[in-house]
Amino acid sequence: MGTAAMRSRQLPLLAGVFARTPLWRPLVPMVAIAFGLLIWADLDDRPGTVIWLLRVGATLLAAGATYVLDDAAAAFTTSSPTRLGIRRAVPVVVAGAAVGSAWAGLLGYGAVVAD
Repeated sequence: MGTAAMRSRQLPLLAGVFARTPLWRPLVPMVAIAFGLLIWADLDDRPGTVIWLLRVGATLLAAGATYVLDDAAAAFTTSSPTRLGIRRAVPVVVAGAAVGSAWAGLLGYGAVVAD
Protein backbone atom coordinates (compact mmCIF):
# COMPACT_ATOMS: atom_id res chain seq x y z
CA MET A 1 0.00 0.00 0.00
CA GLY A 2 1.44 3.34 -1.03
CA THR A 3 1.84 6.41 1.10
CA ALA A 4 -0.76 8.37 -0.86
CA ALA A 5 -3.38 5.66 -0.40
CA MET A 6 -2.70 5.54 3.32
CA ARG A 7 -2.96 9.30 3.66
CA SER A 8 -6.18 9.37 1.68
CA ARG A 9 -7.65 6.94 4.21
CA GLN A 10 -6.47 9.13 7.10
CA LEU A 11 -8.21 12.30 5.87
CA PRO A 12 -11.79 11.26 6.72
CA LEU A 13 -10.58 10.16 10.15
CA LEU A 14 -8.90 13.51 10.74
CA ALA A 15 -11.98 15.39 9.55
CA GLY A 16 -14.18 13.41 11.93
CA VAL A 17 -11.92 14.14 14.89
CA PHE A 18 -11.74 17.80 13.95
CA ALA A 19 -15.52 18.06 13.67
CA ARG A 20 -15.87 16.85 17.27
CA THR A 21 -13.53 19.45 18.77
CA PRO A 22 -14.98 22.21 20.98
CA LEU A 23 -13.54 24.94 18.74
CA TRP A 24 -16.90 25.13 16.92
CA ARG A 25 -18.59 26.75 19.93
CA PRO A 26 -17.82 30.37 18.93
CA LEU A 27 -18.84 29.83 15.29
CA VAL A 28 -22.36 28.55 16.02
CA PRO A 29 -23.50 31.67 17.96
CA MET A 30 -21.91 33.92 15.34
CA VAL A 31 -23.97 32.24 12.61
CA ALA A 32 -27.10 32.53 14.77
CA ILE A 33 -26.46 36.22 15.43
CA ALA A 34 -25.85 36.89 11.73
CA PHE A 35 -29.15 35.22 10.78
CA GLY A 36 -30.88 37.06 13.62
CA LEU A 37 -29.65 40.38 12.23
CA LEU A 38 -31.08 39.52 8.82
CA ILE A 39 -34.40 38.58 10.39
CA TRP A 40 -34.34 41.97 12.10
CA ALA A 41 -33.56 43.58 8.72
CA ASP A 42 -36.73 41.99 7.37
CA LEU A 43 -38.68 44.07 9.88
CA ASP A 44 -36.84 47.28 8.97
CA ASP A 45 -37.84 48.96 5.71
CA ARG A 46 -34.94 51.40 5.35
CA PRO A 47 -32.92 50.95 2.14
CA GLY A 48 -29.39 49.63 2.54
CA THR A 49 -30.04 47.87 5.84
CA VAL A 50 -29.64 44.40 4.37
CA ILE A 51 -26.28 45.23 2.76
CA TRP A 52 -24.99 46.74 5.99
CA LEU A 53 -26.13 43.74 8.01
CA LEU A 54 -24.62 41.31 5.49
CA ARG A 55 -21.29 43.05 6.05
CA VAL A 56 -21.73 42.65 9.80
CA GLY A 57 -22.63 38.99 9.24
CA ALA A 58 -19.48 38.44 7.19
CA THR A 59 -17.42 39.97 10.00
CA LEU A 60 -19.11 37.70 12.54
CA LEU A 61 -18.43 34.63 10.41
CA ALA A 62 -14.78 35.62 10.05
CA ALA A 63 -14.48 36.13 13.81
CA GLY A 64 -16.02 32.72 14.49
CA ALA A 65 -13.80 31.02 11.93
CA THR A 66 -10.62 32.27 13.60
CA TYR A 67 -11.37 30.16 16.66
CA VAL A 68 -12.00 27.09 14.51
CA LEU A 69 -8.62 27.47 12.81
CA ASP A 70 -6.70 27.83 16.09
CA ASP A 71 -4.67 24.70 16.81
CA ALA A 72 -4.19 24.37 20.55
CA ALA A 73 -2.65 20.90 20.18
CA ALA A 74 0.07 21.96 17.74
CA ALA A 75 2.82 21.28 20.26
CA PHE A 76 1.58 17.73 20.77
CA THR A 77 0.94 16.85 17.14
CA THR A 78 4.36 17.86 15.80
CA SER A 79 5.62 14.31 16.30
CA SER A 80 2.67 12.69 14.52
CA PRO A 81 3.34 10.90 11.21
CA THR A 82 0.88 13.12 9.35
CA ARG A 83 2.50 15.96 7.45
CA LEU A 84 2.08 19.53 8.65
CA GLY A 85 0.38 20.55 5.40
CA ILE A 86 -2.29 17.91 5.82
CA ARG A 87 -2.80 18.76 9.50
CA ARG A 88 -3.32 22.39 8.51
CA ALA A 89 -5.44 21.65 5.43
CA VAL A 90 -8.07 19.55 7.22
CA PRO A 91 -9.28 22.39 9.52
CA VAL A 92 -9.20 24.87 6.64
CA VAL A 93 -11.31 22.61 4.41
CA VAL A 94 -13.81 21.65 7.13
CA ALA A 95 -14.15 25.19 8.49
CA GLY A 96 -14.25 26.60 4.97
CA ALA A 97 -17.14 24.32 4.11
CA ALA A 98 -19.03 25.34 7.26
CA VAL A 99 -18.40 29.05 6.86
CA GLY A 100 -19.06 28.88 3.11
CA SER A 101 -22.41 27.20 3.60
CA ALA A 102 -23.36 29.68 6.32
CA TRP A 103 -22.36 32.56 4.05
CA ALA A 104 -24.37 31.11 1.16
CA GLY A 105 -27.36 30.83 3.50
CA LEU A 106 -26.90 34.43 4.62
CA LEU A 107 -26.69 35.67 1.04
CA GLY A 108 -29.73 33.64 0.01
CA TYR A 109 -31.81 34.86 2.92
CA GLY A 110 -30.51 38.39 2.38
CA ALA A 111 -31.66 38.26 -1.25
CA VAL A 112 -35.12 37.20 -0.08
CA VAL A 113 -35.26 39.93 2.55
CA ALA A 114 -34.04 42.61 0.13
CA ASP A 115 -36.86 41.92 -2.35
